[in-house]
Amino acid sequence: MMRVASFLLPGSFLTGLLFGVGCSEYSLDGTADAAGGETTPTDSGTEPVTTPSSGTPGTPALSLDPDLELISSCWSTAAGEITAESVGDAPLTITDVALDGSGELYLDALSLPATLAPTERLQIPVIWEPSSGEDVAATVQVISDDPAATLATSAITGALAFETTDPRITVDVLSCMLVPEDEVITLSAALFDDGPTSDLIVRWESDLDGVLFEGPPDGMGTSTIEVLLSGGDHTITVTAEDTCSGLGRETFDITVLPYEGTYGLQGPDGLSFDATGYLWVADWETDRVHKMNPWTLETLWSFALPYEGADGLTLMGDAILVSFYYTNQVVFLDTCTGAETASWPSPTPGGISDVSWDGTDLWVVDYTQQDIHRVDPGTGASLDVFDAPYAYSNGLAFDGADFWLTANSSSDRIARLNTDFEVLENFSHAGSDPRGIAFDGTYIWWSDATDGILDILTSP
Repeated sequence: MMRVASFLLPGSFLTGLLFGVGCSEYSLDGTADAAGGETTPTDSGTEPVTTPSSGTPGTPALSLDPDLELISSCWSTAAGEITAESVGDAPLTITDVALDGSGELYLDALSLPATLAPTERLQIPVIWEPSSGEDVAATVQVISDDPAATLATSAITGALAFETTDPRITVDVLSCMLVPEDEVITLSAALFDDGPTSDLIVRWESDLDGVLFEGPPDGMGTSTIEVLLSGGDHTITVTAEDTCSGLGRETFDITVLPYEGTYGLQGPDGLSFDATGYLWVADWETDRVHKMNPWTLETLWSFALPYEGADGLTLMGDAILVSFYYTNQVVFLDTCTGAETASWPSPTPGGISDVSWDGTDLWVVDYTQQDIHRVDPGTGASLDVFDAPYAYSNGLAFDGADFWLTANSSSDRIARLNTDFEVLENFSHAGSDPRGIAFDGTYIWWSDATDGILDILTSP
């Protein structure tokens, strides 16, 4: 955030009169408290106009010309100098320079008192450090032996922006802080500062892997990195340092799951692909879900299911839906932790064999009743029902235009159906137990739970 401190130093300087031990101050509009001189006010941003007194012969007189400007955007410091000129026809003695108002005034190597001959000038270098606050102002008093005190500057206000806060970081955390060991992940953070974010130096660091990145953010004030972290529990620290040594810091934790080896395909059943191209498999034999690379069968992550008989699987938003034949229900699982979040019973009394999300509607396949139901995702209530074209229908998938269905036992085939579930074409299955089926955006994949294989239809 840019904090604007308005102050009167860049032009609103007042002179004082030392007569004995006293001094006279002048108001901010340029009108002297003591009679004598005349001041002409000016608008903000213009040069001050000063009018010296018409000193009598042998009388000292003082003229001031202030010139201060911001020299550091970090420490709320304004600095510059005041030119004091002896405009009378007798020597002038300046005895003190003081501050009346907010903050502190420092005189840089100024030796006082100082006596000026007529027309002689004295440069008074000063540093002003305002007090904290949104609006600050002060008046400089130059005390001399000018008996008339007839000179003052016009009231000119100025606005300076001071960088006084540390950078702030907002991390765009991953939706799941559990990631596979061989998966490249994208980490991003938005940077905010009261100075230009382009001046920030951002550092990403892992307590396990060391420095991941160091450099400036992009032109939008965002730092984004792609990293491949080692297995284990990582604490990631993001720091941002500005040119004034202000430091912002955020930390978060990521767990990188170690490589689990190659999936053994003991009883692959329900299948579904996620948006990144990974294949999720519900295993009928082991009652586990596996997230895997479909081309290498490397298991990236797996977790145990809460019930037996897992035979269908689909991804819908942030949830994994798994159907269980033995308990005849659909269970919602968190895609990050595998924890159960909701469930509902099948809309039919038969044995459920698959659950499938087509991007718009949720479908349930009943194995024994030979039905396909469009259901309410929240309750499982049947909204529409269609006759399955084959007995012992198992898996259901949608390729964006048509449905695909597997059927085992006496039917033993894979079929392409229109949206009314009428057969467009069918393929005899070479194995013994076709179960799950899924579309990866290019190919149709199906599983055989008994033979423990995955296969592809290359021309869906």
